[in-house]
Amino acid sequence: MICPVFAPEFTAVEITLGRYFFYGVVCLGLWLRSRRSHSWTVWKMALVFALTGNLVYYGLEVVGVKMIGPSMVALLFAINPICVCLYGNLKNKEIPFSLIVLPIILVLTGILVVHVNDIQIDPDISQSQFLIGMGFTISSIAMWAWYAVHNARYLKNQTDLNPADFNMIIGLWCLILSLMSMAIVNFLPVESMYLLSPEITNQQLIWFLIATATLGLFGSYFGTFFWLRASKMLPLTLAGQIIVAETCSGLIYTYLNQQRFPRWYELVGFVLVIGGVLISIRKVQQYQAQLANA
Repeated sequence: MICPVFAPEFTAVEITLGRYFFYGVVCLGLWLRSRRSHSWTVWKMALVFALTGNLVYYGLEVVGVKMIGPSMVALLFAINPICVCLYGNLKNKEIPFSLIVLPIILVLTGILVVHVNDIQIDPDISQSQFLIGMGFTISSIAMWAWYAVHNARYLKNQTDLNPADFNMIIGLWCLILSLMSMAIVNFLPVESMYLLSPEITNQQLIWFLIATATLGLFGSYFGTFFWLRASKMLPLTLAGQIIVAETCSGLIYTYLNQQRFPRWYELVGFVLVIGGVLISIRKVQQYQAQLANA
């Protein structure tokens, strides 16, 4: 979400493909070292998740940021853990919804308290542009929620599939898809690529490479690895809420960048979010203990 702000000259397509190109390069290096073999079924599922949980989802998000601004997108994406939690429990029926109502209300309230006062909508944005940007952002959230739930279900059913290997295969597909897309984009009547512009400066190119490489390594490779591990080990209802760590981390980076301490209402929001997650963990543990003793 930060990258489009630091690289405003570059298109959503360039930022998306750059991120997943570097993600794939990391995975290619690891695959050349390990050369582990997996069935074609695993590779096909990895392709589905490479599209839904990576290229398409992030591309939609970047378009949303460019159309309606990062603050509104940040607010909408902050409810992503709630979407994953509710959709995951609806599909898997892991625990009664009554046990997670209070934690969800606390988390949602905390998220709104943290973000709602920071929303800034550019007055130059037209109503049609705002609605289209909202559509892209909401589509991105729905795409990632679907990916999170179905990816977790698949990993739980594949007991012999290592999350690190699956992450590597997803990354390889991202590399292939990003390279194919780079070739196709040149022949389509889309927004011209700034990377090909004669006006691009060395400083802009360096910032673009640093931003997309950082996103590829930390946002995609490590982010996907830890998510796959968590979704395989935890109930999806709980794993979904733990995604709020991404929101909290993003806010901390913002405070460091702005060289300031959190405002009082932001601290209140943090307490509500963390409290909701801790209550949820406790309720899930108690429910699982009751099932084990029944």
